[in-house]
Amino acid sequence: MTITAFITYLSLSISVVMPNDPYIYIGDNLSLTCNLTVYKAGYDSKYLTFSHKDDKPISASLITILTTRSIVLHYPITSPDDAGNYICKLNHTDARPEIIGEQFVRVECKCFN
Repeated sequence: MTITAFITYLSLSISVVMPNDPYIYIGDNLSLTCNLTVYKAGYDSKYLTFSHKDDKPISASLITILTTRSIVLHYPITSPDDAGNYICKLNHTDARPEIIGEQFVRVECKCFN
């Protein structure tokens, strides 16, 4: 089973993150999509990344560029430690990274009695 969450940054507006606070089971794959809606120089999906837990970068091998405006993270959930905030950032070539959006993910165990 794959749980998908969408992260969207809207220029001059409030960021929309859907669904709110998704949960996923250990052993499943999490898919987070980050979409750019601003059209400025340097705002291209090739500069987008994800980070997690204390701003630790997530390997680029787990990220796929969908279009020039969006990327998707395919992250295997292996333990409760995979819960928490996932942050989509735009790494500007001439400035510090800009947070595009974030999603809090809850992880649960498939526990059977």
